[in-house]
Amino acid sequence: MTPVVHRTPCKQSATLNRLAGKKISLKLENLQKTGSFKVRGAYNEISQLSDEVCANGILAASAGNHAQGVALAGQKRGVPVTVFMPETTPQAKVMATRQYGAIVKLNAARTQPTIAEGIGVKEPGMLTTNVILSLVDEVLTVTEQEIASAILFMLEREKMLVEGAGAAAVAAALAGYLPAGSGSTGIIVSGGNLDIAKLVRCHELVAGLNPAVLSIL
Repeated sequence: MTPVVHRTPCKQSATLNRLAGKKISLKLENLQKTGSFKVRGAYNEISQLSDEVCANGILAASAGNHAQGVALAGQKRGVPVTVFMPETTPQAKVMATRQYGAIVKLNAARTQPTIAEGIGVKEPGMLTTNVILSLVDEVLTVTEQEIASAILFMLEREKMLVEGAGAAAVAAALAGYLPAGSGSTGIIVSGGNLDIAKLVRCHELVAGLNPAVLSIL
């Protein structure tokens, strides 16, 4: 993995710690190659495929970040990659996937329209559901406004561009949803592939928040 992926940093934000009332470490996978953690799994899998399997090429379906990870992994392995992406995928993700050498085919969107399109699926897949049921103790939900606020917080306070899905856990921390009484908390900032045009939408969404929330931005 070392020749392909970055060892991304962990950092703390004094402002986030104060607002959340706890010590939080941010694992900055938005600084990873391809802009998200997805390249880790994609390269790990593709690098272990047999030449016989690779001779048939690789097909993937993704809303963006996994597509880029698979495209880069295929490029490194010398394997042709075709990726199916929703028509609503941000152009930045489509272009990056093509630049990594993949053929991109756009099809009708099956994701929910949201500022966090990376997690906008209608329901998780069977494999993902089994992992969640086995390992996850609790699921927290955040609103579009809270995600937009977190995106702007990371950009304005931390000088980090973070996409909606990558900002969701930060949104939960800023909104005070993290369990009380716990010690140190780790947040994986899972991606930074934000369509810049969405920053306008972020400002529109947070305009309806109360002054106390706006004061942190």
